[in-house]
Amino acid sequence: MSSSAGKLDRTQIAKDWRARGFSCDLWVDPPYTLRPAIGEEILVPANTSHTVRNTGATTARWLYGYKGR
Repeated sequence: MSSSAGKLDRTQIAKDWRARGFSCDLWVDPPYTLRPAIGEEILVPANTSHTVRNTGATTARWLYGYKGR
Protein backbone atom coordinates (compact mmCIF):
# COMPACT_ATOMS: atom_id res chain seq x y z
CA MET A 1 0.00 0.00 0.00
CA SER A 2 1.26 3.42 -0.80
CA SER A 3 0.66 5.95 1.95
CA SER A 4 2.05 9.18 3.31
CA ALA A 5 1.16 10.58 6.73
CA GLY A 6 -2.07 8.59 6.96
CA LYS A 7 -3.18 9.35 3.38
CA LEU A 8 -3.49 6.55 0.86
CA ASP A 9 -2.65 6.85 -2.84
CA ARG A 10 -5.91 5.56 -4.32
CA THR A 11 -4.49 5.56 -7.87
CA GLN A 12 -1.56 3.35 -6.84
CA ILE A 13 -3.79 1.04 -4.82
CA ALA A 14 -6.14 0.62 -7.81
CA LYS A 15 -3.14 -0.16 -10.04
CA ASP A 16 -1.80 -2.72 -7.53
CA TRP A 17 -5.21 -4.35 -7.15
CA ARG A 18 -5.78 -4.50 -10.93
CA ALA A 19 -2.43 -6.29 -11.25
CA ARG A 20 -3.79 -8.86 -8.77
CA GLY A 21 -7.07 -9.21 -10.70
CA PHE A 22 -9.32 -7.02 -8.53
CA SER A 23 -11.44 -3.98 -9.31
CA CYS A 24 -11.15 -0.95 -7.01
CA ASP A 25 -13.95 1.41 -6.03
CA LEU A 26 -14.67 3.77 -3.14
CA TRP A 27 -17.40 3.22 -0.53
CA VAL A 28 -18.42 6.03 1.81
CA ASP A 29 -19.91 4.76 5.06
CA PRO A 30 -21.73 7.05 7.49
CA PRO A 31 -20.53 7.14 11.12
CA TYR A 32 -20.80 4.31 13.62
CA THR A 33 -17.67 -0.98 11.70
CA LEU A 34 -14.61 -2.74 12.18
CA ARG A 35 -11.74 -0.31 12.60
CA PRO A 36 -8.94 -1.45 10.32
CA ALA A 37 -5.70 0.50 10.43
CA ILE A 38 -4.98 2.89 7.56
CA GLY A 39 -3.76 0.77 4.66
CA GLU A 40 -4.98 -2.52 6.15
CA GLU A 41 -6.78 -4.86 3.75
CA ILE A 42 -9.71 -7.04 4.75
CA LEU A 43 -10.43 -9.95 2.43
CA VAL A 44 -13.94 -11.38 2.34
CA PRO A 45 -13.92 -14.65 0.36
CA ALA A 46 -16.36 -14.95 -2.56
CA ASN A 47 -19.84 -16.22 -1.70
CA THR A 48 -19.33 -15.44 1.99
CA SER A 49 -22.19 -13.81 3.83
CA HIS A 50 -20.97 -10.60 5.45
CA THR A 51 -21.96 -7.14 6.53
CA VAL A 52 -19.99 -3.95 7.09
CA ARG A 53 -21.10 -1.14 9.35
CA ASN A 54 -19.34 2.05 10.41
CA THR A 55 -19.41 2.17 14.24
CA GLY A 56 -17.15 5.21 14.50
CA ALA A 57 -18.14 8.81 15.12
CA THR A 58 -17.04 10.08 11.69
CA THR A 59 -17.68 9.18 8.07
CA ALA A 60 -15.53 6.28 6.81
CA ARG A 61 -14.29 5.99 3.24
CA TRP A 62 -12.86 2.72 2.07
CA LEU A 63 -11.83 1.07 -1.15
CA TYR A 64 -13.35 -2.22 -2.20
CA GLY A 65 -12.82 -4.53 -5.13
CA TYR A 66 -14.03 -7.74 -6.68
CA LYS A 67 -11.76 -10.43 -8.08
CA GLY A 68 -12.25 -10.94 -11.82
CA ARG A 69 -13.53 -14.28 -13.02
